[in-house]
Amino acid sequence: MGAGRNLRFAYFLVPLLAAERPEAFASLEGYLDAPPGAWQAATWVSGMGFLALLYGYFGPHASRVARLLPAEPEHRRRTAGALTAALFSMGAASVLAAVLINDGFSLPLMDLFTGGLRDETVKSFSGRGYLSLGFLLLALSVPCAALWHCEAPSRWRLGGALAIGVIAGVLLIGVVGSRILALGIPIAVLVVVHYRVRRLGVLPVVTGGLALAFLGVVVSALRGTGSVADPIAAVGTLGQTLDGFNFLVNALARIDDFSWGTTLVEDLTLTYFPRSLWAGKPLIYGAVSAQEAIAPGLYTDFQGGATFPPGILAEGYVNFGLIGSVVLPFSAAAVLRAVYVRIQSERPAFYVLLLGWLLANLVSLFRGFGLTMPQLIVVAVILSPMLLSGSSRGGVLPGSAGRVTKLRHRVSARRSP
Repeated sequence: MGAGRNLRFAYFLVPLLAAERPEAFASLEGYLDAPPGAWQAATWVSGMGFLALLYGYFGPHASRVARLLPAEPEHRRRTAGALTAALFSMGAASVLAAVLINDGFSLPLMDLFTGGLRDETVKSFSGRGYLSLGFLLLALSVPCAALWHCEAPSRWRLGGALAIGVIAGVLLIGVVGSRILALGIPIAVLVVVHYRVRRLGVLPVVTGGLALAFLGVVVSALRGTGSVADPIAAVGTLGQTLDGFNFLVNALARIDDFSWGTTLVEDLTLTYFPRSLWAGKPLIYGAVSAQEAIAPGLYTDFQGGATFPPGILAEGYVNFGLIGSVVLPFSAAAVLRAVYVRIQSERPAFYVLLLGWLLANLVSLFRGFGLTMPQLIVVAVILSPMLLSGSSRGGVLPGSAGRVTKLRHRVSARRSP
């Protein structure tokens, strides 16, 4: 289970190796420290969160949630093609807008391909949050293109899907500097292939995961934030991104007054609310508020040029204390399992793409639960044409198809002379 691997890496492997070589995992020196008492407490909270995640995924709640999800009709093939074209066009336009706004064409060409615009692009979101939505559309266009090819394979469709994937990867890694979005694209494509073409074995999945992890380290090395030669330093590079344990340690040591869900509500309601409609929309809200509660001054010191999601366990603790550190991983796992259960019936395109996006964004999910939930809602809305076209399938879940067949046989028997 990908969710479990992310949690084990961030909250078990990282603190174990950090105890051996703390400097390799020091993500925010001067802001996050490691008080011994809180360090020990964080290991217990991490274990509680992991058990809650397992129960959320394998418990009975996910199947109940799956039965509430809408059914997908027999979608027309042109839906995937039209959706791919729309997502890619809008996503590429958002990247071009970011380049123009930040005068990117005046930069050396190499800077455009090594994330040289990243800091300025993040700052430009003040009042232009729709640009980040465009980057999400660009990443989502690639698995849509893969689905479009898989529905009616041909050489020109394969070439088009490959071209979209390469262009999107270059724009997201090089121009935007978003490693998480770009590295998630191959995962989403593999999900489409796995459920719509042929089942993939364990070996290619593990090999692909290791290759993506290595690629992430290489990209960090090229940007001067990581190392390939030293294995622990390489793991530390990833650990500095998945630094939820460090935030949890400091949350346990520093947080006295809980937010009682305020940061989660702010993420859901304010993330995509246009600043043009509300000039007073705050700059610090949601997950950034949780970040500031744990490490005050981060946003100001970095001049709004970067955010540091505190991780799902620390985010839960900031809001509801120890209960929050259990409820948030439980909820995340239940959502993942519900989508997976829905896929088992007929592998509907909508839920295949949704699961692909979820698996590709597990890193984001466990860095910031509140940040990911509004994105998940937006992705579901974007993919909703898959639920609106064609005739209904009836939305059967595993075990119900046989009952439908028996009912049809009974109706036919009554009509026969």
